[in-house]
Amino acid sequence: MNDQRVSVVITTYLRDDMLAESLQSLAAQTLPLHEVLVVDDGGSGSAREIVSQFGERFRYLWQPNSGQQSARNLGARSSTGDWIAFLDDDDLWLSERHTRLAELMATGQVDLISGDFTKFGENWIAPTGVFYEIEQKSPGFWDGIPHEPGANYSIVGKFPTTRLFPVYPFWPSTLVIRRDLFERINGWNTKLRGIKSEDNEFGFRAIKNGELGIIWPPTVHYRCHMGNDSNFPLLNAIGRTQVWEEMRESLELTDNERSALNTAIDQTRHGIIWSAFSEKKHAIVVETARKMTGLNLSITERTKIFISKMIARSG
Repeated sequence: MNDQRVSVVITTYLRDDMLAESLQSLAAQTLPLHEVLVVDDGGSGSAREIVSQFGERFRYLWQPNSGQQSARNLGARSSTGDWIAFLDDDDLWLSERHTRLAELMATGQVDLISGDFTKFGENWIAPTGVFYEIEQKSPGFWDGIPHEPGANYSIVGKFPTTRLFPVYPFWPSTLVIRRDLFERINGWNTKLRGIKSEDNEFGFRAIKNGELGIIWPPTVHYRCHMGNDSNFPLLNAIGRTQVWEEMRESLELTDNERSALNTAIDQTRHGIIWSAFSEKKHAIVVETARKMTGLNLSITERTKIFISKMIARSG
């Protein structure tokens, strides 16, 4: 169908080796892609030669360093496809992914697609997808979501947005969005530059305003390496609360969404106090406690806060 052209947007910054592998995974799709746009966010320009090796469907753009959100917006708005897919420069598409996407797009019933993915690293690959991990850690998370046994995909429609706090399963490299929906939600939020877990905000807006389809077999490999945000759980937790605060202030939320968001913020801040104290980051403990006035703090938490304040003052 004419309205199934997919443009893949990759943002990159000085990771040419991994970028080359990501591009190779796109070039190896069993169903060729409409185009691939690589946005170099203030890098040296060396990525241009990497991109040029893959032919005319692969385009290179450069911008002064402005952050991943700005780079994704530039790539999306420079693309010509009906659908926009995002891929981090260290992740990979499995060869049949575009075919799976086309099957779901052909139904005409969705304008946002995500799906399961598998973590991998040097000489290893996880035996199960991340969706299984989520079910183990948060039993019942997928309850009520359509999924026929053996089906490659489901037309979900309106996903229950309250489940996205604090669990968020739809990572950037799995997202594919129709152009009209992307423009309707005004793309990525550049105010969140440099904040970890910033993709939660974009995903929430897309899911809230779109009709979701899910691909159940993993079709993306998420690379685990020292540069991953997932290696910094404390900073990720802080980032999530910052993103959620921005959402609470700037988005129109239902009462149930606001309640779920507030609960996630409060619970995550409790976790930040424990983690920051164990890492001897006492300034973070004090700053987090300042935002928890009136909350029910345990005696242990109050003790940690008191000790952190004393250390912070003496330091």
